Amino acid sequence: MYMRITLNREKAEMRLNIELADTDLLKWDETMMRFADRNMSANAYLNEIDKNFEEFRYHNATKLSNYNAKTVRDLVIGLNAKPTPLIIQYIDKYHDRLFHQMHRWLMEQKEITERLLNI
Repeated sequence: MYMRITLNREKAEMRLNIELADTDLLKWDETMMRFADRNMSANAYLNEIDKNFEEFRYHNATKLSNYNAKTVRDLVIGLNAKPTPLIIQYIDKYHDRLFHQMHRWLMEQKEITERLLNI
């Protein structure tokens, strides 16, 4: 199963991670664009993609010209998704930066002290 995004006469396609048996293809409802069997995991995946696309359209309706079809596809599928940083990551980054600044300052002070003692 493939997904196609078209925007400004550009298109971007991608194979979706949905495995289907030949019998599943008979359950496809072209009107609903879903499988007739509501419990199929493929429907849940398609619903998630649809939800992501609608959210994208809602948040970017006035600035679609900033995007191309491939970017929209990647955003909808989640290929560009950056993980939400955890607070511990901010704390670690702060401590690392503070440690390096303190270490650099101490080394400068040590160097100044050694120069003064050698005078």
